[in-house]
Amino acid sequence: MGVYIVGLRGRLKDMGNILVIGGLHGDEPLGIEMVRGLQEKPLPGVTAIIGNPEAVRANIRCIESDLNRVFPGKSEGNLEERRAAEIIEIAQGFDLVLDFHNTRAPDNDCTFVGEEPSQEMLAAIGALGLERIVVCDCDCVNRHIRGSIGIEISISSALCNASEWRKRIAVFAEGITLERKAPTLFRLVRRVNREERERYDLKDWRAFAEIPDRDREALGLPTGTYCAIFVNDAYTAQNYATLLTPIKK
Repeated sequence: MGVYIVGLRGRLKDMGNILVIGGLHGDEPLGIEMVRGLQEKPLPGVTAIIGNPEAVRANIRCIESDLNRVFPGKSEGNLEERRAAEIIEIAQGFDLVLDFHNTRAPDNDCTFVGEEPSQEMLAAIGALGLERIVVCDCDCVNRHIRGSIGIEISISSALCNASEWRKRIAVFAEGITLERKAPTLFRLVRRVNREERERYDLKDWRAFAEIPDRDREALGLPTGTYCAIFVNDAYTAQNYATLLTPIKK
């Protein structure tokens, strides 16, 4: 894998107005802690909001619908649909939106974007120190808010640390140059539910490791390379895993 040179002063000079979102899912702690810290002790050029305040207060994923599956929302819909529409309005005028999430599956640290990232987005992701990028076309915040990056961190990861992320976000104000490995891009293929796992005897999948051909064939997928994330994630008990395929450059 090559080396990707990120010159922040050149690439990110127009990305100094940042929105941080935490708690789109009300039981994922990293983003909630991030937002509370930034609200108590702000960083210049950074605004922080709780995505789903009602779900955060109840310490549950959502109240009526998964907020990160109902974008762009509805002005007269249920609680999460209304909030999705509000978040899109709030995000207008920001150069960069950082949306923090957690997974209970190990070794899953990565970012999500709604379309293949531009050089500016690659520079931003490089500055954040994450190299795996998942392109996702579901109705999530990243698809419907231009310039948004979903940051997915395993609960067991050393990066599940709000103080560390505060330091990384502060980098955007400092105009430094970072040297990082070239990012690896994946495209989200589909989710695999628990019923399919039992039916096809799928097992021993690991994060970002290629699944066996036998499992690919059982799931009816075309010939190619597929890997899994969110394997046995307790946050989404109905799913066994989410499948990705690498994007070749």
